[in-house]
Amino acid sequence: GFSYLTLLRKLTRTAVANIPLIILALVYSRLDITYHVSGSSLRSFVITALTGAGFLAVTGISYIIFRVPFMEVLRRKR
Repeated sequence: GFSYLTLLRKLTRTAVANIPLIILALVYSRLDITYHVSGSSLRSFVITALTGAGFLAVTGISYIIFRVPFMEVLRRKR
């Protein structure tokens, strides 16, 4: 059956797992990096790609540590 307590636990676990991502986003926004200009370069692309990869890594590691079942959704669709 459906349990509100189970749902609350999963939502809480997901919210707590996203705290490191929120902190990283706040720190990143405070850095005031102005690398993107009109007619951007390979340097801008690399910075953007590395920033995105860093955010994905932090999210993935945080979800693994807090055991958020994000991969189960992908596995069930097969």
